[in-house]
Amino acid sequence: VAILFLVTYVYHHISSSTHQNYSLLKNLRLNDEKKNQLRYAISVDNCETPALENASAEYIESYKDRKYLQKEIENICSKFPDFSKIENDTLYLTNQNVSDCCVSSITRPWKDPQDDYVLNSTCVPFTNEKIDISGLEFLMVTCKDQKSSQSPLYNFHAHVPTPPREQNFSEVYQKPGTSSTACTSWISLGIIHQENRPSFFEDDPIVGTFNYGGQIGFEEQPTTLYTRPLMIYHTKMTKRDTLNYYKRYCFGQRNVIQFLLDYHFKILDILSEVPTFQVTWPCWPQHDLGGSLRILDDTYSNFFKTVSENKQILENTLLIVTSDHGFYSKQENRYPVSFNGLVERRNVPLFIRLPDKLRRVYPEMQENLGMNSKSITSHYDIYQTLLHIAKMAGNVDPLTNLTTHGASLLSKIPQNRTCKEARIPKTMCLCQLDTNSFN
Repeated sequence: VAILFLVTYVYHHISSSTHQNYSLLKNLRLNDEKKNQLRYAISVDNCETPALENASAEYIESYKDRKYLQKEIENICSKFPDFSKIENDTLYLTNQNVSDCCVSSITRPWKDPQDDYVLNSTCVPFTNEKIDISGLEFLMVTCKDQKSSQSPLYNFHAHVPTPPREQNFSEVYQKPGTSSTACTSWISLGIIHQENRPSFFEDDPIVGTFNYGGQIGFEEQPTTLYTRPLMIYHTKMTKRDTLNYYKRYCFGQRNVIQFLLDYHFKILDILSEVPTFQVTWPCWPQHDLGGSLRILDDTYSNFFKTVSENKQILENTLLIVTSDHGFYSKQENRYPVSFNGLVERRNVPLFIRLPDKLRRVYPEMQENLGMNSKSITSHYDIYQTLLHIAKMAGNVDPLTNLTTHGASLLSKIPQNRTCKEARIPKTMCLCQLDTNSFN
């Protein structure tokens, strides 16, 4: 079974006015006139959570000028050169206007206290406009532009090396402990070991989940495929182009999210016969530009369409799409502190598609999943769902003696579940915003 985990990441910022926002939300929610106008996403005996309008007046007002910036962002990558491509294990040049091209491998040592990149010193020249890259993972192609005397051109690629690098990875995870205390939940699940090929992708190394705010990241590479070295070097090289700020979001003529999703699909396709666990945590462009996630509609739609046309992937892949939270506050942005914005921040999307094989063998799981969409759930439940899958596959759970929270979404969750039982903090609960729920 392959597990593909997409997290549409918004900058992890808990406002200092959380309790003030909760008071505002409570007052708005309990206003009789507002109450009579509300529709509900969940409505059971002990919980009513409001359904949101697609575009409220506050949203439109806050982002009325955003469409012009979005148009600029949509077209940013189309103007940059894209002069190389990968087919199978071969890298080809695709532009006749470049010369003196060579390729360097971007790698990371298995132990690196800085969780940083290492760029191989040798730039291997192309022979007959192609080069074998079967043993390489992340690449930078450097060429001269025959029509310009400006700085060299750069193009970056991600490749699934053959065979995948599991030898050293297995040695790392057979040790009794890990040197990094900031361990990810999927590593702790017990499903990440030498029989699986896990991946962890983020698009912005500056706000990396385990590197932001003084965190040192991982001394030992946490997963078999790990894009951080590539993203660090790509950011460094594209920042040199001060005239094209948005170039840091482009890999050739693809935006960074399309680049990561293409790499995801490549891994799913190549490793379709072995267990894999993939996590991607993109934060562009919504990290900096509220209301801008919609410009990636086509990017995500094309990815899901490509996946939906591959029967092998659908047969064996569990797909989860979620987020950490909604909009965060900026002084010039009123939407996050509006009623809709405050609700959205506390009610993130969660989409789950079960593998076809699992739905045939255990149809009750699909039924439970649908029923649970009308119950109170939290991120703890995603964790327990992954544990559920791991146990079904016969993996040993190393957390047997530890206290864990949540319930598997593949099992029935009581509809009278409270926020307290779901481990949802008072300031995040939307159930009638009744403080009695926490007594």
